[in-house]
Amino acid sequence: MYRFMLCSLFLCLPGITLAGDDFKIDGKFTGNGKAAKLNSLVVKKGDNDRKGRLILMFSEKTPKASDTDVAAMFGRLGDALVITMKEDGKITGCLVAHTAHGDGGFQSIGEIECKDFKIADGKISGKLTTNGEQKAFGKNWEVDLKFTGKMP
Repeated sequence: MYRFMLCSLFLCLPGITLAGDDFKIDGKFTGNGKAAKLNSLVVKKGDNDRKGRLILMFSEKTPKASDTDVAAMFGRLGDALVITMKEDGKITGCLVAHTAHGDGGFQSIGEIECKDFKIADGKISGKLTTNGEQKAFGKNWEVDLKFTGKMP
């Protein structure tokens, strides 16, 4: 289990369903009792040190093509969760950020997994879960979130 603290932030998404033309998000995402506003899911292919990886950016504000997880970490995308994974669904990075907790975000790897993962017909889908509430850096957070997004 790896944890790397950049700053303290947490996400929340109470049991709601959000859908756009290219994505669907359904489930809950909680942290310290605060609700996150996740209005977008963008899937990107990783480059440089994340070549061969997929980056799933769940965020309040729709990212621009040039936005990365650094934009999410520093609050430029509002509430955000950024998942880095291999094309088999194994999570290799998880950035948690929430505007209600001030500046910055934190990395939490090992507490979250992807189940029912699938890439087919130009779409990616799965279920992100922490298998119950987790503690990181003195904060509580939980994810039970189904998603479908458009592959890049």
